[in-house]
Amino acid sequence: MIHGYSASAVRNAEAPYLAADVPLMERAAFALARVALQELRRRGPVRAARAVVLAGRGNNGADGILAAASLVRRGVQVTVVPVFGTAPQFAIDRIEALGGRVLVPTDDQELLDALHRADLIVDAMIGTGSDARPALRSPARELIVELKRHWGTGGTRPVVIAVDLPSGVDATSGEVAVPAAVLSADVTVTFAAAKAGLLCDPAAGFTGRLVAIDIGIDDELVQHQVDVCRLELADLRGLGIVATPRRDSHKYTRGVLGIAAGSAQYPGAAVLTVGGALRTGVGMVRYLGPNIPRDLVLGRYPEVVAQPGRVQALVAGPGVSVADARALTGHIRDMLDQNMPLVLDAGALSLVGGSVAQEDDSGDASPGESLAGELPSSVVLTPHAGELVQLMESRGVTTDRATVQAAPLLWARRAHEILGATVLLKGPTTIIAGPGVTYSQADGPSWLATAGAGDVLAGVIGALLASHDEQCRDEPGFAAQLAAAGALIHGTAAQLAAQWIPGGTGPVVASDIVDHIPYVIADALQSGQSVGQ
Repeated sequence: MIHGYSASAVRNAEAPYLAADVPLMERAAFALARVALQELRRRGPVRAARAVVLAGRGNNGADGILAAASLVRRGVQVTVVPVFGTAPQFAIDRIEALGGRVLVPTDDQELLDALHRADLIVDAMIGTGSDARPALRSPARELIVELKRHWGTGGTRPVVIAVDLPSGVDATSGEVAVPAAVLSADVTVTFAAAKAGLLCDPAAGFTGRLVAIDIGIDDELVQHQVDVCRLELADLRGLGIVATPRRDSHKYTRGVLGIAAGSAQYPGAAVLTVGGALRTGVGMVRYLGPNIPRDLVLGRYPEVVAQPGRVQALVAGPGVSVADARALTGHIRDMLDQNMPLVLDAGALSLVGGSVAQEDDSGDASPGESLAGELPSSVVLTPHAGELVQLMESRGVTTDRATVQAAPLLWARRAHEILGATVLLKGPTTIIAGPGVTYSQADGPSWLATAGAGDVLAGVIGALLASHDEQCRDEPGFAAQLAAAGALIHGTAAQLAAQWIPGGTGPVVASDIVDHIPYVIADALQSGQSVGQ
């Protein structure tokens, strides 16, 4: 499991070591230089390669410059640019003593020429010591905007390595004040531990491959609260989320999941939701939806039981109209009264909070029932940004899609605080917020943005809830862990499905994801390392 900490937690953990003169900066610079050399070797010979360090005034700038000193010793031609006019003098003295070049940005064309010729750019402008919403100031802002414009019009893009974090992103919240003035890194070398914001959008979109460097402060860091977690494949077995059935297991002990999904308009949603659940390993699925999808479900999965009966969890909403969702309100209330885990997706989200009108037989609109009040954390809501806006508005909180997408970590947590339920906010990075815990999963390829993928995800999560219903009731935050595990299984299955050729990916459809789920489960049970690596 990857643990992401707030910027303040890492600073506080570093403080006693710095007070004791432990050489944390030298450790960080050495590791940064090693990663930089690896990246340069991937492109060609290291000797005579050109590197430009964009250095700020603080420790972040010093880290970058000291790492560049190691590059100079390997024959790299290094230019250090103090983008705000000055940089830590001790670091400047060291790089100049080794023959590195320091270019104060007074001549814009000379500076741009150096950047355009570079094989490597090191972003060491702003670190975690900046304010709550860091943004590059002039002249650095204009420099980055111009550099990105040059690349966008055909200029050769070098390798970009960010020091601790891409300058201009918030290390804790993941927010990005001025996206146009942030360099997208190929690699971000972060120190001590992953910063929580780098695991969340929109910052994750600028971070590239994240390399966390141990600088020797773990004994102090573990005293601080983890801000964001990310599950890895090995965690599925290690945490007991997936397990091989015991000799005395039977379908009821492995979990019975009710699924109310699909409609005449979207019958395929039922098939995909059921498929996701079955392939995740639930003992039985009871299909509780309309007749047309039921026939398709039974045609594809004859092992499904299409009759009501005892279940240990329920998935409601995929492909379901608002009117059909209203008809499920009584059943959902019964499940809530028994404290049974639920997944509410798509159409069923309309039941939460507001009172959407429905038509009676005469065609007149009448108020519909809703699930007003606080929900238990064993209920998992799975909105995308637009649906989360509607959920918030149903509880009197005004926002919009762009605002949610600019700060998904904040809004997922806020939705959980207001609604009580576990909230899984879909996006390029999926955020799961529960009581006292937040997960961030980014396991799937971009091909995962395809119709029906969310139906499969709902089925996967439902299967996990049904298999662990007692823990969901007894352990606050456990449903959030299962939802994160569902996102991990779903995304990894999509990644595997997309690997049509070695080292390359191609299109997937939602049915492909279903077909690859068992491979992910099997690998997690065996080693938790090979699939998708």
